[in-house]
Amino acid sequence: MKKIIIGFLVLMMCFFVSCKKSDEIPNTPIPPTPQKHLPIIVSFTADKTTVAVNETTYLRWTVTDALKLELSRNGSSMGEVNLVGSIKINPTQYGQKWNVYRLDATNTDGSVYGEVQVIVNYPDVEYRVSGSTNSVFITYANKDEGTSQTYAQTPWTYKFSGAKSGQFLYVSAQNQRSSGSVKVEIYKNGDLYKVSESSGAYVIATASGSY
Repeated sequence: MKKIIIGFLVLMMCFFVSCKKSDEIPNTPIPPTPQKHLPIIVSFTADKTTVAVNETTYLRWTVTDALKLELSRNGSSMGEVNLVGSIKINPTQYGQKWNVYRLDATNTDGSVYGEVQVIVNYPDVEYRVSGSTNSVFITYANKDEGTSQTYAQTPWTYKFSGAKSGQFLYVSAQNQRSSGSVKVEIYKNGDLYKVSESSGAYVIATASGSY
Protein backbone atom coordinates (compact mmCIF):
# COMPACT_ATOMS: atom_id res chain seq x y z
CA MET A 1 0.00 0.00 0.00
CA LYS A 2 2.81 2.37 0.85
CA LYS A 3 4.45 1.75 -2.53
CA ILE A 4 1.20 2.52 -4.29
CA ILE A 5 0.86 5.86 -2.50
CA ILE A 6 4.46 6.84 -3.31
CA GLY A 7 3.93 5.92 -6.95
CA PHE A 8 0.77 8.00 -7.10
CA LEU A 9 2.56 11.04 -5.66
CA VAL A 10 5.36 10.72 -8.22
CA LEU A 11 2.82 10.61 -11.05
CA MET A 12 1.06 13.71 -9.69
CA MET A 13 4.35 15.64 -9.46
CA CYS A 14 5.24 14.77 -13.05
CA PHE A 15 1.78 15.89 -14.17
CA PHE A 16 2.06 19.30 -12.47
CA VAL A 17 5.60 19.88 -13.76
CA SER A 18 4.57 19.11 -17.35
CA CYS A 19 1.53 21.42 -17.09
CA LYS A 20 3.66 24.26 -15.76
CA LYS A 21 6.15 23.95 -18.60
CA SER A 22 3.40 23.96 -21.17
CA ASP A 23 1.91 27.19 -19.69
CA GLU A 24 5.20 29.11 -19.88
CA ILE A 25 5.51 31.81 -22.61
CA PRO A 26 8.53 31.18 -24.82
CA ASN A 27 11.34 33.74 -24.44
CA THR A 28 11.26 35.42 -27.87
CA PRO A 29 14.20 37.80 -28.42
CA ILE A 30 13.25 41.48 -29.06
CA PRO A 31 14.80 42.80 -32.27
CA PRO A 32 17.10 45.80 -31.74
CA THR A 33 15.69 49.24 -32.53
CA PRO A 34 17.17 50.56 -35.78
CA GLN A 35 19.54 53.47 -35.12
CA LYS A 36 18.83 56.79 -36.80
CA HIS A 37 21.53 58.32 -38.94
CA LEU A 38 20.88 62.05 -38.87
CA PRO A 39 22.84 64.49 -41.02
CA ILE A 40 26.10 65.75 -39.55
CA ILE A 41 27.05 69.44 -39.72
CA VAL A 42 30.81 69.09 -39.60
CA SER A 43 31.36 72.85 -39.64
CA PHE A 44 29.40 76.06 -40.22
CA THR A 45 31.33 79.31 -39.74
CA ALA A 46 31.61 82.95 -40.78
CA ASP A 47 34.97 84.45 -41.66
CA LYS A 48 33.94 87.51 -39.64
CA THR A 49 31.18 87.60 -37.03
CA THR A 50 31.27 91.42 -36.76
CA VAL A 51 31.42 93.63 -39.85
CA ALA A 52 31.37 97.34 -40.57
CA VAL A 53 28.60 98.95 -42.61
CA ASN A 54 28.68 97.59 -46.20
CA GLU A 55 31.54 95.22 -45.33
CA THR A 56 31.21 91.71 -46.75
CA THR A 57 32.24 88.35 -45.34
CA TYR A 58 31.91 84.65 -46.19
CA LEU A 59 29.86 81.82 -44.70
CA ARG A 60 31.48 78.39 -45.06
CA TRP A 61 30.12 74.91 -44.28
CA THR A 62 30.69 71.18 -44.57
CA VAL A 63 27.81 68.73 -44.08
CA THR A 64 27.51 64.94 -44.53
CA ASP A 65 24.61 62.47 -44.83
CA ALA A 66 22.04 65.11 -45.86
CA LEU A 67 19.58 64.86 -48.74
CA LYS A 68 18.59 68.53 -48.50
CA LEU A 69 20.53 71.52 -47.20
CA GLU A 70 18.90 74.95 -46.90
CA LEU A 71 20.38 78.29 -45.84
CA SER A 72 18.30 81.04 -44.26
CA ARG A 73 18.76 84.42 -42.58
CA ASN A 74 16.58 85.58 -39.68
CA GLY A 75 13.94 83.05 -40.74
CA SER A 76 13.91 83.94 -44.46
CA SER A 77 15.12 81.26 -46.86
CA MET A 78 18.16 81.97 -49.02
CA GLY A 79 17.69 78.73 -50.97
CA GLU A 80 19.19 75.26 -51.07
CA VAL A 81 22.96 74.82 -51.11
CA ASN A 82 25.51 72.05 -51.68
CA LEU A 83 26.84 69.88 -48.85
CA VAL A 84 30.20 71.63 -49.03
CA GLY A 85 30.32 75.28 -49.98
CA SER A 86 30.63 78.98 -49.19
CA ILE A 87 28.75 82.17 -49.95
CA LYS A 88 29.64 85.85 -49.88
CA ILE A 89 27.23 87.93 -47.77
CA ASN A 90 26.64 91.62 -47.13
CA PRO A 91 24.44 91.82 -44.01
CA THR A 92 24.12 95.61 -44.31
CA GLN A 93 21.75 95.21 -47.27
CA TYR A 94 19.03 94.03 -44.85
CA GLY A 95 19.30 97.08 -42.59
CA GLN A 96 19.50 95.04 -39.38
CA LYS A 97 22.24 94.91 -36.76
CA TRP A 98 21.69 91.26 -35.77
CA ASN A 99 21.80 88.66 -38.55
CA VAL A 100 21.36 84.98 -37.67
CA TYR A 101 22.25 82.62 -40.52
CA ARG A 102 20.87 79.09 -40.17
CA LEU A 103 21.78 75.89 -42.00
CA ASP A 104 19.09 73.15 -41.99
CA ALA A 105 20.24 69.64 -42.98
CA THR A 106 17.60 66.96 -43.65
CA ASN A 107 17.50 63.28 -44.60
CA THR A 108 14.98 60.43 -44.24
CA ASP A 109 15.81 60.00 -40.52
CA GLY A 110 15.23 63.64 -39.54
CA SER A 111 16.92 67.02 -39.53
CA VAL A 112 19.53 69.06 -37.66
CA TYR A 113 20.60 72.69 -37.90
CA GLY A 114 23.46 75.02 -37.13
CA GLU A 115 23.51 78.80 -36.63
CA VAL A 116 26.02 81.60 -37.08
CA GLN A 117 25.40 85.21 -36.02
CA VAL A 118 26.92 88.15 -37.90
CA ILE A 119 26.63 91.61 -36.33
CA VAL A 120 26.74 94.82 -38.35
CA ASN A 121 28.66 97.47 -36.41
CA TYR A 122 26.44 100.44 -37.20
CA PRO A 123 27.38 103.91 -35.93
CA ASP A 124 25.52 104.99 -32.80
CA VAL A 125 23.66 107.74 -34.68
CA GLU A 126 22.96 108.45 -38.32
CA TYR A 127 20.96 111.30 -39.87
CA ARG A 128 19.65 110.86 -43.41
CA VAL A 129 18.07 113.45 -45.69
CA SER A 130 16.45 112.45 -48.98
CA GLY A 131 13.57 113.42 -51.24
CA SER A 132 12.64 114.45 -54.75
CA THR A 133 14.21 117.88 -54.28
CA ASN A 134 17.93 118.13 -54.94
CA SER A 135 18.69 121.15 -52.77
CA VAL A 136 18.15 121.45 -49.01
CA PHE A 137 19.28 123.54 -46.05
CA ILE A 138 20.05 121.25 -43.10
CA THR A 139 20.29 121.95 -39.38
CA TYR A 140 21.40 119.12 -37.07
CA ALA A 141 22.73 118.30 -33.61
CA ASN A 142 26.31 117.16 -34.08
CA LYS A 143 28.53 114.67 -32.27
CA ASP A 144 29.80 117.31 -29.84
CA GLU A 145 26.23 118.23 -28.80
CA GLY A 146 26.43 121.49 -30.71
CA THR A 147 24.42 122.68 -33.71
CA SER A 148 25.64 122.58 -37.29
CA GLN A 149 24.10 123.93 -40.51
CA THR A 150 24.85 123.31 -44.16
CA TYR A 151 23.46 123.54 -47.68
CA ALA A 152 23.51 120.15 -49.36
CA GLN A 153 22.19 118.05 -52.19
CA THR A 154 20.13 114.96 -51.54
CA PRO A 155 20.77 112.28 -50.51
CA TRP A 156 22.78 113.51 -47.51
CA THR A 157 23.95 111.62 -44.42
CA TYR A 158 25.80 112.32 -41.19
CA LYS A 159 27.05 109.59 -38.84
CA PHE A 160 28.80 109.50 -35.50
CA SER A 161 29.64 107.08 -32.70
CA GLY A 162 30.22 107.66 -29.00
CA ALA A 163 26.77 109.13 -28.30
CA LYS A 164 25.99 109.65 -24.62
CA SER A 165 22.90 108.34 -22.90
CA GLY A 166 20.17 110.97 -23.18
CA GLN A 167 22.07 113.00 -25.80
CA PHE A 168 19.75 115.23 -27.85
CA LEU A 169 19.30 114.17 -31.47
CA TYR A 170 17.94 116.55 -34.06
CA VAL A 171 17.86 117.03 -37.82
CA SER A 172 15.76 119.31 -40.02
CA ALA A 173 15.90 119.99 -43.73
CA GLN A 174 14.25 122.80 -45.71
CA ASN A 175 13.45 122.38 -49.38
CA GLN A 176 15.23 125.07 -51.38
CA ARG A 177 13.07 124.57 -54.46
CA SER A 178 9.57 125.69 -55.43
CA SER A 179 8.40 122.07 -55.58
CA GLY A 180 9.41 118.62 -54.45
CA SER A 181 9.57 116.66 -51.21
CA VAL A 182 12.07 116.31 -48.37
CA LYS A 183 12.45 113.48 -45.88
CA VAL A 184 14.58 113.30 -42.72
CA GLU A 185 15.41 110.17 -40.68
CA ILE A 186 17.27 109.41 -37.46
CA TYR A 187 18.80 105.96 -36.96
CA LYS A 188 20.05 104.61 -33.65
CA ASN A 189 22.42 101.64 -33.81
CA GLY A 190 21.21 100.86 -37.31
CA ASP A 191 17.49 100.93 -36.45
CA LEU A 192 15.10 103.61 -37.67
CA TYR A 193 14.18 105.82 -34.69
CA LYS A 194 12.44 108.92 -36.07
CA VAL A 195 11.21 109.99 -39.52
CA SER A 196 9.45 113.03 -40.97
CA GLU A 197 8.51 114.01 -44.51
CA SER A 198 7.07 117.15 -46.15
CA SER A 199 6.16 118.15 -49.70
CA GLY A 200 5.91 121.53 -51.35
CA ALA A 201 7.81 124.77 -51.89
CA TYR A 202 10.36 125.58 -49.16
CA VAL A 203 8.79 123.15 -46.68
CA ILE A 204 10.71 121.88 -43.63
CA ALA A 205 10.86 118.32 -42.31
CA THR A 206 12.07 117.85 -38.74
CA ALA A 207 12.90 114.84 -36.56
CA SER A 208 14.22 114.81 -33.00
CA GLY A 209 14.64 112.62 -29.93
CA SER A 210 17.31 111.43 -27.52
CA TYR A 211 19.87 108.63 -27.50
